[in-house]
Amino acid sequence: MSSIMKIKLLKRYDPNRFTFDVLGKEYGIFAVRGPRGIPQSLSEALK
Repeated sequence: MSSIMKIKLLKRYDPNRFTFDVLGKEYGIFAVRGPRGIPQSLSEALK
């Protein structure tokens, strides 16, 4: 391995706040494949 990346937890949310059911019904997210982008409404809720 020639390089590594360290990651750091910045914020922890209540486990019941952003369940897969809530993400699907309220934000139209049905699969999480990577950090490509999120809807504006979810971005506001995360702030």
